[in-house]
Amino acid sequence: MSISINAINIDPNKYYVVALDQRWGSKAYTTAIEYRYFPPSKPDLNEKFEISVIDCKNLPFYVMSVPRAFEKTAKKVARQFGMKVCDGTPTLHHQSIVKQFPLQGSNVWTLENRERHFHHQTPYITEDQECKNIRKGGQAITFP
Repeated sequence: MSISINAINIDPNKYYVVALDQRWGSKAYTTAIEYRYFPPSKPDLNEKFEISVIDCKNLPFYVMSVPRAFEKTAKKVARQFGMKVCDGTPTLHHQSIVKQFPLQGSNVWTLENRERHFHHQTPYITEDQECKNIRKGGQAITFP
């Protein structure tokens, strides 16, 4: 279920990461953040992890939020997945129209793939398999 962008209020005490749903690794990344640091088995921690799916120009985006103090760890986890967290929000290009993602703020960032992302190196593992492994406490495929 996706929600209206108007339903999210930017909280200055939170760190937001926006990722295109189809971006390989985005689901594994958010699963790792939740299950390693904000596990469902610990409600006092899990309530600090929020994720929403937002439809923007007919494209589904994840918006994950965690306490702002967690920013450094979130970036480290992104590197472990062959990803990077980039300053700013997505820019949508369609024909000659350029539009900024509607959620903006100094604490809103974009998740992107780094060169040599793991899906280029392990074509036989699916992201769903990776997420299941993480939920069971297994290790994710990591990068230096």
